[in-house]
Amino acid sequence: MKHEVQLIEKAGKPEWAVVPYKEYQELIKVYDYFDDEALFTQVLERNKDAETIPHDVVVRLVNGENPIRVWRQYRGKTMEVLAKQIGVTQSYLSQLESSKRQASQKVLKRLAENLCVDIQELI
Repeated sequence: MKHEVQLIEKAGKPEWAVVPYKEYQELIKVYDYFDDEALFTQVLERNKDAETIPHDVVVRLVNGENPIRVWRQYRGKTMEVLAKQIGVTQSYLSQLESSKRQASQKVLKRLAENLCVDIQELI
């Protein structure tokens, strides 16, 4: 596409660029698309009902801390309460959190539902 630009000089140097209105409108669309603040606002609006995860929780997970323990503590549940809610013993849950045992798919599913996370978050 050929751009029709008229340059207006001041003291022999370009000072202004005049473009056709249609091209100006296209430039504004591109600018708005790549404007960081606008993108950030769009993402916030699109995800306004989504849960945000605190930084410290993310850091604990990234650093390899047991995800069952991290999510349980984040949700404010004791081992005793969570164990009862998912139908296992506190001892078994403790072994899962210390990585001494691996949970069955059935237990993982109940943990995920109870902690409001995807199963993948617990593996």
